[in-house]
Amino acid sequence: MPPVTAVTTTAGAGGVRGAWGVQPARHPAGPGLHSRACAGAALVSAVLHLVMAGQHSDLWWQTALMLVMALLCLPCVLPLWRSGSAAAGRMMMVSALSMVAFHAVLLLFSGGSGAAHQHGAGAVVSVSADPASTAAAGTTFGMLALIGGELLVALLAATLLRRRAVPPCGPVPSAA
Repeated sequence: MPPVTAVTTTAGAGGVRGAWGVQPARHPAGPGLHSRACAGAALVSAVLHLVMAGQHSDLWWQTALMLVMALLCLPCVLPLWRSGSAAAGRMMMVSALSMVAFHAVLLLFSGGSGAAHQHGAGAVVSVSADPASTAAAGTTFGMLALIGGELLVALLAATLLRRRAVPPCGPVPSAA
């Protein structure tokens, strides 16, 4: 075997070919657990929007909005499950961040229905057994939990996109 003067690597579908033979790639070529988790999150989001459509049946426009949101979640499920599609990952990340912004606005400007609070020296914190204040606190907690969940979904999609952008075994050194 001739002596090795320079170690070069090239990434291929079967793995990395270096001076010592072919080593398997660190990330599988097909969809992995990460893209399947993104697909699961998109499916759960669609189901939750359908559930919310049933809970908002008293206001037709909220029902329609929830049904549209459920339909917007579905096109991402199969591409993410089958191939870990970058386009579906981008759509999922943008949708999740849009939902964070929308729910944050709802939380901040909902008046007394979920974000009742006061500013200034005269602000008084009281614990009450009033059902309306308990419901408002539950709504605020629910909105914060929803925003946190959407941030996690956006993070999941962003990390999927980042993993797809980086070659499986890091950048290939230039031949210069």
